[in-house]
Amino acid sequence: MSISTKDGAGNDKVAAAGTAAAAVVRLDRIEPLGGTSAARLVREVAAQLVDQADEIAATMVHAYELEIPAYAAMTDEALRDDVHAVSSAMVRCWLAVMSTGEAVTPELLEPMLEGARRRAAQGVELHSMLRAYRVGIRVMWSEITGSPSWRRGALDGAVGQVATWALDFADKISTAVAGAYLEQSEHLAREREHRRSALLNVILSGPAAEPMDPPPELDGRHVIAVVRVAPDLTLLELERTGQLLEERGGALLWTVRHRSVVAAVDCGVGRERLARRLARLVHESPIV
Repeated sequence: MSISTKDGAGNDKVAAAGTAAAAVVRLDRIEPLGGTSAARLVREVAAQLVDQADEIAATMVHAYELEIPAYAAMTDEALRDDVHAVSSAMVRCWLAVMSTGEAVTPELLEPMLEGARRRAAQGVELHSMLRAYRVGIRVMWSEITGSPSWRRGALDGAVGQVATWALDFADKISTAVAGAYLEQSEHLAREREHRRSALLNVILSGPAAEPMDPPPELDGRHVIAVVRVAPDLTLLELERTGQLLEERGGALLWTVRHRSVVAAVDCGVGRERLARRLARLVHESPIV
């Protein structure tokens, strides 16, 4: 592999637009409880617990932090509040299912779908988010069945049916939020790839006919590095080369070509230090 650089200045800003389709979940109307007395008691318990939704959600969030490293690492209070708000929405959604026996409405589901999309944008891994839902539903079930309202209602005979509802609820909600997360991740990946490729196409094409707003990544001093690689590298290996340039070479933006990776590299450290840094990658990298 060889690396050549030339002075470059960014002069375009491209934003990929797209509208994600809403994820859809259907929770069919659940089977009614065997006796009208039990059904009435379940509705009463659900109504009594609605005002405690935020408190139950706080217990759920505490469990996430104890059991899921990604959530334990969240120190941003705004992000923690976001997680609590979504958990509270899930509690209210479940209590609505308990009280009506009807399908989850789009209005009840939407806060959880939006939360899943935000987790994708925030970089929370899918398996961590889905584990949070599993932990949350477990804690929510324990809090509800252990509440004074539940115990006073003498609902032990209804536990089996309500547990069936809870399992179905957990399965359908997890499927819905996973779909929303993956859809958003794909959208972000397409947008990122389109943006970085379009920006570098403009940079490499020379001065534009009309002035354009430069992308913020290229506001500072930078150079364009062309990384020439072996002709038989796969797309995955080309992508790994770009990631390596970003992680260890200071690349601000990069894209792949047929037999090269083109990157806009920060040269705030000075051209000589940058040249040494890139030269080390040539000798140390198992790919390039």
